[in-house]
Amino acid sequence: MNPILAQAKHYHEKFGWNVLPIVYKSKMPEIKWEALQTENVTTDEIEVWWGTDKKKNIGVVCGSI
Repeated sequence: MNPILAQAKHYHEKFGWNVLPIVYKSKMPEIKWEALQTENVTTDEIEVWWGTDKKKNIGVVCGSI
């Protein structure tokens, strides 16, 4: 398993964090993330976002959801 995918899933499953993909070596989100302020991300979405060989960072939506 991709180690970044494993870490994103860990953050989501253990801490309940809403994670999102960030452009590698950047702070720019790869997706429109505004909906994640009110909706929880799913494990399936995490697997799609980080399931490729393309390098991505992990972002976390802060605040209550």
